[in-house]
Amino acid sequence: MAPTRCPAGLALLLLLLGACGFFQSYAVEVDIKDASNVTCLYAQWMMKFLIKYETNSSDYKNASLDLTSTVTHNGSICGSDTQPAHVAVQFGDGHSWSINFSKNNETYQAELITFTYNTNDTAVFPDARRQGPVTIVVKDVMHPVQLNNVFVCHHTTSLEAENVTQIFWNITMQPFVQNGTISKKVILSADNNNLSKWDASLGNSYMCRKEQTLEINEDLQVHTFNLWVQPFLVKENKFSIAEECFADSDLNFLIPVAVGMALGFLIILVFVSYIIGRRKSRTGYQSV
Repeated sequence: MAPTRCPAGLALLLLLLGACGFFQSYAVEVDIKDASNVTCLYAQWMMKFLIKYETNSSDYKNASLDLTSTVTHNGSICGSDTQPAHVAVQFGDGHSWSINFSKNNETYQAELITFTYNTNDTAVFPDARRQGPVTIVVKDVMHPVQLNNVFVCHHTTSLEAENVTQIFWNITMQPFVQNGTISKKVILSADNNNLSKWDASLGNSYMCRKEQTLEINEDLQVHTFNLWVQPFLVKENKFSIAEECFADSDLNFLIPVAVGMALGFLIILVFVSYIIGRRKSRTGYQSV
């Protein structure tokens, strides 16, 4: 599953739904064996679906489709150098979901997700105008991962297509398992939809030679050095005028100066208070 960024509105919706217990779904675990009865593909994840459908009165409703406690994985196959690995799960009243993995000599990736929901399931789709199964196909859903590495993604990620939002979280998967043993090498995926860094005017580049730390989430930090980027309005394959970060700017030297001045002022203030206190103490005594 690709680490697809949620639009701001959807991200807020997912946050609110999470606070209301929305993500209390069943986990899927698939352990596919080959002809020798050793593991060739392992996957564990959680998912949920938000579906917008038309009713008989021509208005639209939003349905929430959860996994049930009984999930089958008929049709799942190991895959090979010439055939994609395939994970297929079936749940509820005629609903199914599948994902295909391909590989080359170095990497594997998820290339196709197929989701079929059945509007005949009146418990989920009451008064649906369209009856029967509806299939959604999403392509190119995952960046390549090194072979013999486990892909792990704990944060919530989503795919949107044709009035359907597929939501995934707590993903652990490895297709094309070698020698029947799940790898201990892990590729982690993390994102931050509210990150605000590297600000520059449109048409300018951003530069920062000093070290910067980006807090992606509680598990991941990114440290950058000698950074120079420009994502938009690049002309003639050259950087535009650079806007420097504060750490590189000439104003940066003012910080220790300001701290030193503040400490000096504090020392003077303490000394003056001490002198005034001593004078008051002396005037308080009288000769006998």
